[in-house]
Amino acid sequence: MLLKNIQFYNIYLLFVFLFTLLFIFSCKPKHFSPQRESSVVSFGSHGTQQGQFLKPRALAFSPDEKIYAVDMTGRIQVFDVFGKYLHSFRTPEIALGKPTGLGFSPDGLLWVADTHYHRVLCYNSKGILLKQFGKYGNKIDEFVYATDVAIDKDGFVYVTQYGDTLSQNDRIQKFTQQGEFLLAWGKRGTKEGEFERPMSLAIEKLQTVLVADACNHRIQRFSPDGKFLFSWGTPGAARGELCYPYGIDVDEQGCVYVSEFGNNRVQKFTPDGKSLGFFGVPGRSLGMFANPWDLAVGKKGEIYVADALNHRIQKISPEIFSP
Repeated sequence: MLLKNIQFYNIYLLFVFLFTLLFIFSCKPKHFSPQRESSVVSFGSHGTQQGQFLKPRALAFSPDEKIYAVDMTGRIQVFDVFGKYLHSFRTPEIALGKPTGLGFSPDGLLWVADTHYHRVLCYNSKGILLKQFGKYGNKIDEFVYATDVAIDKDGFVYVTQYGDTLSQNDRIQKFTQQGEFLLAWGKRGTKEGEFERPMSLAIEKLQTVLVADACNHRIQRFSPDGKFLFSWGTPGAARGELCYPYGIDVDEQGCVYVSEFGNNRVQKFTPDGKSLGFFGVPGRSLGMFANPWDLAVGKKGEIYVADALNHRIQKISPEIFSP
């Protein structure tokens, strides 16, 4: 009798073990097939070789459909739309810090927010430095920490910055492409038109300016002359809420995409700020994120995300946000 009980108990334990394995693997995050037709693909890995990254944190999609990415090595690497490495170049100095913002003007020039060197750099498509402007300070045409740069269809250059603990000068400045100061707006605060570390910019078709107001967990819209128009977003993780929006871009239909550094996801909005859903959870697998820093939208609506702590770029098909 004792032997039968022992045998029954062993069979029971085996059944429990097999059931547990089945449960674990059935709940395991699904990996997406790394094919071009898939909803999510990635390229890049941890390292300093060609095509590898150390915390990529700024992206831009060029007029000739190339992906430009800068990481913590100060390299700007260039890829085709499938993630094939093409070439790279470096910013002049990196000892004090690395750039956090990239943007293209309609003529194909790449503009770089060289954050810790308090300036804006301008390159041609071959990586040759053409010009630069800016220096440290709180006066007009000066920067503390320049975070991003965007250029409208008329060629005007917009630069976001946040200040240090003394200046608290979080603002937007507008320049000509020759670096001539035109206007500035904003200061540190939580009211309309004020900012807490504005991290990213996007220019809409009507020349309105979208700002990812990171530490206020919201998006603000302005006219080209700095007039506040509209804002959306409150702190949180529910649909329509935001947690440290670091990157922002707009597709051809005017929909707005935001990478949330704190929520480890990408969220899509209508032009008037209504959430159309979000994609992503914290993690290391494909389709998961670890502090996504920035994003860029391609001409076909594909979303490229700088998945910083996973040391890669993930490409998301726009259909993934379909109802």
